[in-house]
Amino acid sequence: MSTLTTEDEVGDELRGLSKPQSGNNAVTRYRSVLPRYIERNENLLELMRIPTTAEMGEMLAFRGVPNDPELWNAEPSRKIDAMASFDSAYAPTEDLTTFSERFFARYRRALSARNFDDEEYRAFFFGARDVMKGARLRPLPASMSSLKGTGIMLSGPSLMGRSALLQRYREILKKPFRVYGEGPEPAMMWVVPGLNISYPACGTLKGLLVDLRHAIVAAVGRADTPVDILPEFRGDDAMNAAISACILLNVGVLVLDGASFASLEGQPLQILQFLVKFQQYSGIPVVLSGTPAFMHIVGLAGSKSSNLFSGPSHHFDPFPPPVVDEDSGRAQGHSVWTKLNLWLWSLGLFSPENLMPVELPVWTHEFCVGRIGWLVQGFEALHTALIRKPSLLQYGALTKENVARIFEQRLRLQRGAREVATECMYAGKIEDKTDFFDYIDHLPLSFIRKAGYREWLKATAR
Repeated sequence: MSTLTTEDEVGDELRGLSKPQSGNNAVTRYRSVLPRYIERNENLLELMRIPTTAEMGEMLAFRGVPNDPELWNAEPSRKIDAMASFDSAYAPTEDLTTFSERFFARYRRALSARNFDDEEYRAFFFGARDVMKGARLRPLPASMSSLKGTGIMLSGPSLMGRSALLQRYREILKKPFRVYGEGPEPAMMWVVPGLNISYPACGTLKGLLVDLRHAIVAAVGRADTPVDILPEFRGDDAMNAAISACILLNVGVLVLDGASFASLEGQPLQILQFLVKFQQYSGIPVVLSGTPAFMHIVGLAGSKSSNLFSGPSHHFDPFPPPVVDEDSGRAQGHSVWTKLNLWLWSLGLFSPENLMPVELPVWTHEFCVGRIGWLVQGFEALHTALIRKPSLLQYGALTKENVARIFEQRLRLQRGAREVATECMYAGKIEDKTDFFDYIDHLPLSFIRKAGYREWLKATAR
């Protein structure tokens, strides 16, 4: 990938993209077929390809551990080295595969609407350079009007896999690339398939714009790009400059991840209002990911946040306990939690002939309270123990007591959160108000919306 070298060149990328090559100036209206610059570019065609549901699941999945039979009898040190990426292992559930199909459908629709054969879109795109210099934002052209007004929301307790899913999207979308145009198209332009930024630690809009600027420079810059590049991101017109830069760089999606209860101490409504404005004036899909506590409080803002909450959404609820056979006490195989346990067990560096104890999903749910993040951490420790002591793979050797010891040791620093999550799931209430607020980001939305806790949160939001 070519990279930026000087401040002038960066300015060229963000402002000088607007000179189309000489040639055919014929004007055509927006078409339902793909724009020509997409049809000519393999990277763009791949982004526009519609995978089957099975392919979507395969694209989302990531083993994290090599599927290599030679590792079954390898030295322990080699096995442990092969587990270096175990914490990134990911297996999508059926509902997340379906949600991902909806997400990428929105993504493709927004990408295909950027048609330089459409006169209004050309004026909109090339006019973004003037906005970088202080001009007013241009409204979306008619061909893109259906793209404005909605955001994509991910909500769920900590350790339920929101960030893991977004990381899989990032891997699927791949790195930025350049596209070279003909006729009414820019001679050269960047395509940044996605910009992922974390909710700013300071919780302010200023901090968000600083992080967005850094993300843009990281996407199309290089190590020696001047630190003071893109000064337009500071000052009264910073929001407009940020929106225009993303238009000029053909950003495919803007992702803001990690909003939590602590984020409410900053300027959450200003940030939400910026995201609404960003989406309405760029047509670029926006994803906001946060905990139920954050989403519940900002949702109380009514019209100030409703536009962003009106698009596709997915709520990550803790997994319920596996269904247990009454006669044997064993977990039945059709529950989602059991299937996740079976998949994580299959990542072990031993022969598939070593079957998972049928009671294991029941035990792990007790230790992890239905949280996939804790389950992955516990299984990493379990597989490490099996590497060090393979005799535990013998039938009946792996008991609830030694599994509990392995999981408890791995998750000991999260004991407080696990205890509160357990109280929430099994007792249906949290007696201590301090515990409620200390671990609120681990609680599901259905619990937070209960009458008594809703009043506690209202008092906080005032």
